[in-house]
Amino acid sequence: MQSAVAELMELPLGARFDILEEDPKLVRELTRLTGTPYYIFQDSPVEFVELVLGEAVWGKQREILQSCWDKERTVVAACHGPGKTHIMARVLAWWIQTHPFQTVQGVTTAPTWRQVKNLLWPHVRRLWAQHHFPGHIGLAPEWRIGNELVAFGFSPSDHDEAAAQGIHAPYAIVLVDEAGGISATRFRSLEGIMSTGFARMLAIGNPPTDDESSAMEERWKAPNWHPIRISAFDTPNFTGEQTGPCGCPIARFQAHPIATHLTTPEWVDGVEAEFGKESAFYIARVLGDFPTGLTEKVIPWSFIEAAQERAEPARCTDVAALGVDVASDGGDELAFAVNRGNEVQGLGGRASPEHADPMKVALKIREHIEGGSAVEWEGLLAAQQALNPYGRAKVRIDAIGIGWAVAGLVDAWASEWMWPVDVTPVNVAEKPNSRSGQEKFLNKRAEMWWSGRDGCRETWKLTAPRRALAQLTGPEYTGTSAGLIKIESKDSLRRRGLPSPDQAEAILLAGYDAADVTAATKPQTGIAEARLPGVIQRRSLS
Repeated sequence: MQSAVAELMELPLGARFDILEEDPKLVRELTRLTGTPYYIFQDSPVEFVELVLGEAVWGKQREILQSCWDKERTVVAACHGPGKTHIMARVLAWWIQTHPFQTVQGVTTAPTWRQVKNLLWPHVRRLWAQHHFPGHIGLAPEWRIGNELVAFGFSPSDHDEAAAQGIHAPYAIVLVDEAGGISATRFRSLEGIMSTGFARMLAIGNPPTDDESSAMEERWKAPNWHPIRISAFDTPNFTGEQTGPCGCPIARFQAHPIATHLTTPEWVDGVEAEFGKESAFYIARVLGDFPTGLTEKVIPWSFIEAAQERAEPARCTDVAALGVDVASDGGDELAFAVNRGNEVQGLGGRASPEHADPMKVALKIREHIEGGSAVEWEGLLAAQQALNPYGRAKVRIDAIGIGWAVAGLVDAWASEWMWPVDVTPVNVAEKPNSRSGQEKFLNKRAEMWWSGRDGCRETWKLTAPRRALAQLTGPEYTGTSAGLIKIESKDSLRRRGLPSPDQAEAILLAGYDAADVTAATKPQTGIAEARLPGVIQRRSLS
């Protein structure tokens, strides 16, 4: 009977169907021998998706699926939104369902455990439930059939070379999601799974925007890896390819093509307008290519992504802070941002001629402090109350141009109305307040941007409009002859075709707690002055 199975698999898929249709006994025997009713699709992943799962696929998805059978190792450099994780889940289902369960192993990984658990495996779980595949998948990223663990997800340390030791099976597949963030050490560890039996590895991700020698790019260039690129311009919304109906749950109520979920021209146009065609973000996320000749960005896009993906701040505080970037001549944007204990939110910005009037700007700041219907968030006082009702909130105002007058007005109101708020005017052209800052940064602007860099990389949970995120990735940094960090000027940004980073600097001001360390905290002399209306009193500190 085993020889009959081997002969059957040598025939084209259509002929296999015909024979099985004519011989129901052969179907039962084939299932008994192989442990799966889908064994005949083992070399036909495209047909498995189309005939077993009943789903339509488009050109690049077909290419990826077939490569997983034809090639040992496949690396896919993809644009934003082409259905990367969707197709990877279909690859896993095909592999598990077309091999004997006692001989098969699927291993998935991603840069973080959250990505493993929340990106790929919900797709796998839905397929398992929808098609009543054997076994069980619970909340954990594990697929068990009887006593066999046939597939699981994990995310070990990037430096753990032994992470994949002991994982072996006659038929193994390794699926690497978000491959641009996987270290070379992790890739080397996964190679151990490829050493025995019949194995395949598929790595899919966006090319990194800040690393020209990433492990993903090394595999893209390696001769033993089959490379596939997906540009936004390869997707059906640009090529006009007919994709067939989508099978997602909402299709039960409203039929729609697969292209509805793929990259749109509107998204590409927005990225081009805000980042520029020459930017690393456009090259990686629109073209699906690896950027070259990368400059030293103050805040790389990978840091911003890390801050956006952070479930909660890595280090919470009990201080709420409002950052205000003042449109010094009324031509730039008046922008706001709030920091709720390292949960940083960009509140957007707007340019208007009335922003040249200090009083009108101060009144808008007052609205953001007091909250209410005038602004679309709870307001600074309410944010501080939620964090710590006994604490004092911070307002940090860009003091260049009219900003100094604005800060003076807001500070006077804080005293008059007894707001529990400290107002700090920040002149970014000045030297940093602290000695350590003066030894590292050219001015407060450099210190502020570097503080934002560290916040995105390590502690912040960040939400902001796309325009603000684009502005955060704009400036580059250099070193002065004295070895101090210097941030690219706004004039230089404009010469490169980039806008003034007003919304970005509001975000950075909201997180710039070094600005609160003022001269008042420095060592005092032996005499202090206490001023009362009309009186100056002098007393010794000794």
